[in-house]
Amino acid sequence: VDDVQIDFIHMRNVETADALMIAFPGRGALVAQDFVYNRVHAFLGERSFDTWAAALREYQLNATKYRTLLPGHGQPAGVELYGEMLAYLSFTKRLLQDVRDPAIFKSRLVSAFPNYAGRTLLDHESRFLFPPKSATAS
Repeated sequence: VDDVQIDFIHMRNVETADALMIAFPGRGALVAQDFVYNRVHAFLGERSFDTWAAALREYQLNATKYRTLLPGHGQPAGVELYGEMLAYLSFTKRLLQDVRDPAIFKSRLVSAFPNYAGRTLLDHESRFLFPPKSATAS
C-alpha cells in the first residue's frame, strides 16, 4: 500500500493454535497481536508454553528487525516485551506444575505480577487450566 511493505506472519502454537501477526519491515513495527502482552495477564488455556517461549526467543534474537511492538493487550512498547513475556510464561508454567486450585493460582499470579491488568482473564482461563474432574474419573 503506497510502497509500504506489509508482511503477514502465521504463528503456530503460541497463545493459540493459529495466529496472525502483521509486520511493517520498512518501519520496524510488528502488530504482534496476542503473541506478546504488555503488563496484562496472558491467556494460557492452550498450555503452549514451550512453543510460545521458543518463538519469543527467536524474535528476541532478531529484535533489531522490529523495534516497535503493538501487543494484543497493553500499550505499544519495544523489544523488552519479549523478555517480559518469557519471564511470565516461565513463572506460570512452574506455577501450574505446583498448583491444582484456580483460586490459589490466581492469587499467586496476581502477587507475582501486581501491576498487570486483565485479572478477569484469569477467571476465564481457569476453566481451561483447571477443568472439572469427570464424575466417572477415579
